[in-house]
Amino acid sequence: MLVLPETECLSDAQLASIRKFVATGGGLVATGQAGRYDQWRRLRVLPGLQGLIDAQPPARDYEEEVATVEVGGAPVRKEYEKGRVVYLPAVRFDGRLPEFGKYFPVDPRLWKLPKNAQDVTDGVRWAARDDIPVDVSGPAYLIANAVEQAERRRMTVHLVNYNAGATPALDPVEVRYSVPAGQSVRGIRVISPDADGLQAIGMKTDGSRISFRVPVKTYSLAVIEW
Repeated sequence: MLVLPETECLSDAQLASIRKFVATGGGLVATGQAGRYDQWRRLRVLPGLQGLIDAQPPARDYEEEVATVEVGGAPVRKEYEKGRVVYLPAVRFDGRLPEFGKYFPVDPRLWKLPKNAQDVTDGVRWAARDDIPVDVSGPAYLIANAVEQAERRRMTVHLVNYNAGATPALDPVEVRYSVPAGQSVRGIRVISPDADGLQAIGMKTDGSRISFRVPVKTYSLAVIEW
């Protein structure tokens, strides 16, 4: 799965790598102006991802006065050789954006999911054919980050409660892990500055997927070992 969030500047070599990745079975989600410029930020008359994405209109070589264009529309899905592509014309902010100027504060008013967050989530799942290694359930202010450390035979899942001031403890967070073929999970441990030492966590097995619950106050780290 590859996500290009408004990744405007891509070189010819990078575009070729992306095409090969998708053609051989990879999933791609791109938003907005992804691929519209080269690595020197020179506008491409033909969109760089043309063929993978058909909804980006061509540009004009030269414009004396460039006007602001409102971009919108529904997500577009496409099968491309062995892979899948999802294009979202825009990630829409939920609310009123601050006035653009030399300075404006980036405060909690702006820390929110976009208006079309569900379109983004559904697009990622479709492009990845629902092959998501780690799935976490929790409120929007729970931030999760998964890192595979193959050389150490483990996956680490970081869970941060960004609303700890108002919600000092969450209900145990459910984590689901898709076990790759040939892999066998030996155990799960959790460490947190809010608790003493390592805790062993029990797990449930459902086919090729395991699930377990992690207590979270401010920060917890779950370690899946195989």
